[in-house]
Amino acid sequence: MKRTISLIALLVTLLLVSCGKLNFSNKVIVEFDTKGGSEIGSKILNKDASLNEPNPPTKEGYSFLGWYSDSDYDNEIESFPLTIERDLILYAKWEINTYSLTFLVDEEVYFYQEHQFNEEVLIPLEPHQEGYTFGGWDLEIPFLMPGNDLVITGNLIKNSSALIFHYSENENETVSYQYPEETSAPTEPEKTGYRFLGWYLESELETAFIFGNPLLKDYDLYPKWVKEYQISFVENGGTKVNTLILTEEDDRENLPISEKEGNTFLGWYYDEELLMPFSFSNELTADFTLYAKWEPNTYSLTFLVDEEIYLEKEYYFNEAIETVQLPQLEGYTFSGWDVEIPLFMPSNDLVIKGEFGLNSYQISFYLDEEEYSYNFLYNEEINLEEPFKSGYYFKGFYWDSEFEEPFNLVKMPATNLIIYPYFTLDNYLDHQDLILNVYQENINSVVGLYYEREFVSSGFFYKRTEINNNYLYYGLTVYEEGLDYLDFEVVSPSDQILHEINNYAYYSDYGLIVFTMESNKEYGVVTISEKDVVLGEDIYFFGLPSADLTAPVFREGMLSKKEDDYLMFDSSVNIGDLGGPLFNLSGEVIGIAVDYLSYFNDLGDDEYIFGYGLNKALKLTVFKECLLMLQLDNLNGDLTKQGELDNYQPRSEYEALQIALIDEIIDANVFIIDGEELVSPAVVVKREGNDYYLLTKYREEIITSFDYLTIKVGEANYFPDSYYYDSEEKIIIIKFESYLNLKVVPLSESEIVVGESLVFGGADTSNAEHYFTKGMVSKSSKDDSDYFMVDGPVNYYQIGAGVFNFRSELVGILADKSYQYERDEEIFIVESITSAYRVNKVMEVLNNSELLIENSSFLMPNETSENSYQAKGLYEEKEITLIANLLDSVVNVITDKGHGSGTIYYKEELEDGYLYYLLTNKHVIDGGEDLKVKTNDNITHLIESYYQFDNYDIAVLRFKSDLLYPIKEIKDFSINYQTMPGTIVYAAGTPLSLEYFNLVTKGVTGYGNLKHDQVDDLALYVDVALNPGNSGGALFNYEGEFIGINTAKYTNYHNAFQSDFARGASIVIDLSKVKAEILALQEEGFVVFQRKVMLGITIVSIVDYQTEYGYDYFPLGFYGLVVMNIDETRGAFGVLEVGDNLYKINGKKIYLTETVTIELSQFQIGDAVTVMVKRIVDNEWVSLELEIILK
Repeated sequence: MKRTISLIALLVTLLLVSCGKLNFSNKVIVEFDTKGGSEIGSKILNKDASLNEPNPPTKEGYSFLGWYSDSDYDNEIESFPLTIERDLILYAKWEINTYSLTFLVDEEVYFYQEHQFNEEVLIPLEPHQEGYTFGGWDLEIPFLMPGNDLVITGNLIKNSSALIFHYSENENETVSYQYPEETSAPTEPEKTGYRFLGWYLESELETAFIFGNPLLKDYDLYPKWVKEYQISFVENGGTKVNTLILTEEDDRENLPISEKEGNTFLGWYYDEELLMPFSFSNELTADFTLYAKWEPNTYSLTFLVDEEIYLEKEYYFNEAIETVQLPQLEGYTFSGWDVEIPLFMPSNDLVIKGEFGLNSYQISFYLDEEEYSYNFLYNEEINLEEPFKSGYYFKGFYWDSEFEEPFNLVKMPATNLIIYPYFTLDNYLDHQDLILNVYQENINSVVGLYYEREFVSSGFFYKRTEINNNYLYYGLTVYEEGLDYLDFEVVSPSDQILHEINNYAYYSDYGLIVFTMESNKEYGVVTISEKDVVLGEDIYFFGLPSADLTAPVFREGMLSKKEDDYLMFDSSVNIGDLGGPLFNLSGEVIGIAVDYLSYFNDLGDDEYIFGYGLNKALKLTVFKECLLMLQLDNLNGDLTKQGELDNYQPRSEYEALQIALIDEIIDANVFIIDGEELVSPAVVVKREGNDYYLLTKYREEIITSFDYLTIKVGEANYFPDSYYYDSEEKIIIIKFESYLNLKVVPLSESEIVVGESLVFGGADTSNAEHYFTKGMVSKSSKDDSDYFMVDGPVNYYQIGAGVFNFRSELVGILADKSYQYERDEEIFIVESITSAYRVNKVMEVLNNSELLIENSSFLMPNETSENSYQAKGLYEEKEITLIANLLDSVVNVITDKGHGSGTIYYKEELEDGYLYYLLTNKHVIDGGEDLKVKTNDNITHLIESYYQFDNYDIAVLRFKSDLLYPIKEIKDFSINYQTMPGTIVYAAGTPLSLEYFNLVTKGVTGYGNLKHDQVDDLALYVDVALNPGNSGGALFNYEGEFIGINTAKYTNYHNAFQSDFARGASIVIDLSKVKAEILALQEEGFVVFQRKVMLGITIVSIVDYQTEYGYDYFPLGFYGLVVMNIDETRGAFGVLEVGDNLYKINGKKIYLTETVTIELSQFQIGDAVTVMVKRIVDNEWVSLELEIILK
C-alpha cells in the first residue's frame, strides 16, 4: 500500500515537472522496499550520480541485515556511495531476533528461556521449596515473546511450626519456630529416683525426637524416664573409683577400673571374700557394693653389656633383687652400670646397661739401643711402621731375638708385647750403590775420538804411566776403515781438551785399535777384569752415542750370549758408542763394544725389522795381561789370550738370582728348525714317560711344514710327533720323544704383577743359538687376560720363546712385538712394546690329556685360579711394592689430536670434592680442542683449566672429582741436588695407544745436565724405553720419588761418516730444575678450557671401513660413516653405539668425516642435534632418528 502511494506521488511529481517543462531523460529513480520496516522515501537522481547510504530502517523484533538489488536477496549492496545508472529498487533484508525470558525467585535465576520474536513462550511450574510458600510472579506471563528481553520476579515466604512439650497431663509448653530455624531441647526435666532419657514423639515413648533440625510441621513431645540404681566400690588398695549410678538402659559391659602399682586388676566382686564375680546379666533391682580383686605382677630385670644381654631374670613387684656379679672380658675394663641397681623390684620392666672399655696395650722394640713403642687398643689391627736402618732392608718383626719365629699377629692381644726387628743388608740399595759406583769410578776414563774435528767413536783408557813429567795413556777403540789414527784426536769429556794420538796399533783379527796419548792432565783408567764372564751377569756400558753429545752416556743391560772371543749384551748401543767399555757390577771392564745390529733383513723380500739390544763386544778379560804389557814403542805385538780364568762371582742378590735363573732354564729352551732355518724358539714344559711337550707361539708354518721340522735340544735333534693348538690360535703344543733326561720348566701358577723380574729366551739370529735378555712385567694385562706386557729388549727371533720369573718358572710366551711407529711421515723405533701370552691356562690342558687330540685344536679353559706372586729376593720384592704404589697417581692425557701421559702431584680440597693438579708436557696438549684425563680406575675426567710454561715443555692441567686419588709430590730436592747417572729409574705412561695405559718401563739415568728446548742443564738422559704417548709421564727413582717428566727421545744419531736410528735415548725434564717455578704458580695464570663442540665419536667412512675389514658387515647401497668408538664424556655416549652407520646429520646426507665437523660448527654446547643411523636390531638393519644433546 505504501509502495502504491509512493508511485502515485512520483507520477504526480513527474507530471508537474513535465508541465514545468523539466527534462527527465537524464534522471533515475531509486526506491526503497523496507519489507515491513520503517518507510524510506524514493530518491530522484541524475544518471550516473552517487547514492549515499540512507539511514537503516527499523522493524520490531528484527535486525536489519542490509540492502539488496533483488527481492531474492542474491545481490547485496556491499558499499556506498553507489553510482546509479538506471532506475533501481533496493530491498531491505531482515533477520528475526531472539530474546531472553528470565524468571527470578528471591533474586536468583529460577528459569531461563530464549525465544524468537512472537514465538509462544513456555510457562514454568510454580517454584516449591520445603518450609516455604510461593508468593506469586510480579508480572503477567505473556503468551507470545515480545520484542525485548523480559525479567519476571517472584519470592518464597517462610512457614512457621511449633513443638508442644507435654511435661505432665496438666503441664504443657508450646515453642514456635520459623523455617529454617533449628529446634533446640529445653532444660531437662527432673524426677526423683529416675533418669530423664529424652523427648519422644508419642505417648508410647518409642520414637525419640531429634533436636537441631528445622520444623516442617507441628509435633507433640512426651518425656521418657527410667529407674536409677547406685553402685558403690571398695578398691582394696587401688585408686579411688567414684560411686556409679546405673539404669537398666545403660551399657553394663564396662565398669570403671581401679589401678594399683605392681598389680593387675582381675575384676569386681559382690562379696568381700572375692568369690562371686559381678555380672551385668543379673537384673538391677536395688543399690549394691562391689569389691576389687588384685593379682601381683612380675617384671623383667635385664642387664645389657655393650647392647648384648648379660643377665635376665623376672621378679614380683617389690621382691628383693639378688646381688649381680660384675662382668669380665679379656682385653676390656667394665665401666659400671648406668643406673643404681634397686633393692626391690619396681613396678616396671627394668633394663640396666653397662659397657666395656677397650684396654690399650703396648708393643715395644729396640733399634740401635733406642726403644720404640706403639699403643694399640685390644683387638685393633696391628699396623706398625717399618723401622728404618740406613743401609739395611727391613725383613719384618720376630717374637724372638734369634729371629726364628716371625711376628705375624694381625690383632692386638690383651697384653703388652716386646718384639724384635730383623734387618738384612738392603740388596736393593746395595745393588743401586754398586751401579752408582761403577759410574763414578769410571766416568773419567771414557773418551771420544775425533777425526778432523769430527766425532767418530768412543774409547777408554785402560793404562797410565808417567813420561817426561806427563802422563802416558793407553787406550782402546774400534777401527774405522781407511783412516790413519795418527790424524785422530782424543777428547776427555771431563775437560773437552783435544789431545793428539802419538802412536797406535791395529789388531785386524778383532777390529781393535790400541792408541797412546800424552797429557799433563790426570784422567781415569779402567781396570780390566780377571774373571771369566757369566751368562746373565749385569753389564754397564759407557759410550758417546752421537756427535750431538759431549759426555759419555751410562746404560745398563745383561750379558746375553757367550762366544769364544766375543760376548753379546742387551743394552742400548748406538752408532757412536762403538769402542765404549763394558763393565761388570764390580766396576771392572769385561769387553769393548765392537758392533750392534741395526735391523734384520734376512726375512726375505724387502722386509726390514729393527733390532734392539743385539750388541757385540770383544771379550777383554782374556787379553788383559797382553794389553797391560804393551809399551809405547812396541804396540804391534800379538794379542795372546790368557789361560783359563776364574768365574765371575755375582755382587748382589739380584744379579745372583739372574745368573742362577739362566743356568737353571737354559737347557729347557729349545728351537724348532726347518732345514737350517729357525722357525721358532720354544720351551719344554712337560714330561710323560719318554714323551716331552714343548710350548711356543702358534705359527701357521709350524703346521704346514710339520713333517719337515726338527726340534733342536742342545746339540741333539728330534722329530716332532704331533701338535695341539688352542682354538684361538695363540699357542701351540708339540710332542716329541726322547730317551734322555731333558730339562723341563714348570709353569707358574702365580698371578703376574707389574715389576716382576723376568728373563726372556730365544735366539739373536736365525742360527738357533741361545740368546737371553732381561726385563720385567710392565703391564699385567693387555686387551684381555690372556696377555701381559713386558719391558726389555726383545727381537724377532725371540718371539715364541719363554718368559721366566726369578723362581725359574715359565710365566709366558713372547707373542708379539711392535718394531716401528709412524707419525706425521716420521718413523720411530718402538722400544719395549712386547706382549706375552700367560701360560697358566695351559697347565690345565697339559694335566688333562683328554683335552688333546693329535694334530688338532683344543679349547682353552675360560678361567684358571692364580696364587699370589711371592717375590724372589728382597730386590724384586721392593721393586714390585714400589711400582704398585706409583700407578694410581699416573694418568692418561687425551686430546682430539692424540694422547700423552701425566702425573697428579697436588690437590685442593673443595666443598664437593677435590681439585687435582697434574704435570704433563706442553706439546701433549698443543692444538688440542678436547682435553680430558683417564685415571687408573678407568674413569675419564674433563680438564677444567690449564697452565703452559713459556720457557719449558711443561703444562699443568686441573680437573675436579669427588673421588680421592693419591698424589705423587715432586721430590723434595736439596740444594744443589743432582740425579746421578746410574740411578735406577722407572717410567710410567701410555705409549703408542690407549691399550698400553700405565705401562711401566725401567732403566738407569745415563747423563745429567742435558740441554733441552734451548735451556741449559734442564734434562736427564735415560735409557728407559719411551715411545710416542709416554710424553708427560712420570719418571720415578728407586725410592719411588717423582723426579722427572718424560719428554722426548733422540730419533737419530750420527758420527762423522753415517747416521742411524737412536736406541734407548730418552730425554726427561729434571724436576729439580723447575720445581720452584711449578709450585709458585698463581691462579690467574690458569686458562679455563673451552671444549670444542663435537659429538664425541670416532668415525671412518664406510669405504675405508670396508677396505680395512671387508664387505660382509654392511649391505650393498649403504653410505655414510661408521661409529668406531664413543667418548663417554660426550653427548653421543648412551645414544649411539659402536658399529652404527651414521648417514644423516640434521637432515643432511654425509659421506665424509669433515661433513660432521662442518655441520657441528653452527651449534653450541647444550644444543640438540638430530642424526639418522642404521643399526642392527633383532638381527635386522633398522633406521633410527636420534637426538644428541651436545655436551
